[in-house]
Amino acid sequence: MNGTSQDPHNPARSYLTRAETRLSTMHRIAGLFVSGAGLLVLFPAFLNDAFSVILAATLDHRRFWPMLQCTVWVLISAALPLYALYLLVKDLVQFYFTAEHPDITETWFYPRFVLSGIAFSPDESALLKKQIYAKQQEESYQYFLLKRKGEAKDQFDQLLEVTEGKIIPPTRRDLPPKQGDSVDNIRRFGAAFGMTGTLDRDLVDEVAKLEASLVRHALFLRRLVLRYVKALLMFIWTVIVTVAVVALLRHVDPKQGMEAWRIYVIAFLYATWAATTPWLVRRPIDWIYELGDPDKRLKNKKLTNDPDLKHFESVVQWVCYVSLFFGVVYTVVVGLHLNLGWSSVVQ
Repeated sequence: MNGTSQDPHNPARSYLTRAETRLSTMHRIAGLFVSGAGLLVLFPAFLNDAFSVILAATLDHRRFWPMLQCTVWVLISAALPLYALYLLVKDLVQFYFTAEHPDITETWFYPRFVLSGIAFSPDESALLKKQIYAKQQEESYQYFLLKRKGEAKDQFDQLLEVTEGKIIPPTRRDLPPKQGDSVDNIRRFGAAFGMTGTLDRDLVDEVAKLEASLVRHALFLRRLVLRYVKALLMFIWTVIVTVAVVALLRHVDPKQGMEAWRIYVIAFLYATWAATTPWLVRRPIDWIYELGDPDKRLKNKKLTNDPDLKHFESVVQWVCYVSLFFGVVYTVVVGLHLNLGWSSVVQ
């Protein structure tokens, strides 16, 4: 007979081992987003003096009105990638933290790190579990988690007071203290377990929690990867256009003024940016659709819509297309009103 048939707990132990490996892999992937990966490489190009050079040129009082639409496009081209980065950071925070942990029912709100601690399962050995409780009541274990003095203790005491001690996991609330033990420290020690979502779960409860945790991580990682790719594409495209605009402005002699053709080319570059950015933001989704059967893809397209990603795409489309329309109209009207020919000079 093999080990699985001898001990009914073995399948659960085997699954927990495999699942923890997969969970570790998922967190390594998420760690790439925390480090910034490609976005950090683009930041020096994005946040150098490029925007200050452009704004200084477009806000010059001598050519303020001819270049007003360019000023607006400059601000939008900086704001949308930063908005995408903001949403990426927001998703990262919500990936690593959760408002609810399985098997924890509370009447108060206490966010926890998504990875809870793992306690020894009582159904593995009740006797061994009692020995673990007794061992953890020793002072060296208590001060391994607690500071001997300072505001950290006040944090535990405040949490115990607000929750009336219910932050402590139920199996640790009534542990009898040893002679000479500090009851307050034992309660703080138990509160630390509750703060991290570390409950005394049976193996079946641990397996159920880990299954749900893998599904949660897969859902959040799906959105994180797409959010990151969209932000990366926006940063790359914005940097390319910004570098081109700066190249046009660096050769302008302030004493001689700016040629009108430079204004028109800059307006054309930003108009191109505004027209193509919504398409670029949508491309990662389209690339995924290309993997599927065309018939199924068209029939079930709504099934794959993520509300958060769809909202971001809608915001980008609305901002870009509205700015494109008014920017082009404004350029034509001002050019005609000021009689700016291709070779005219704006003093």
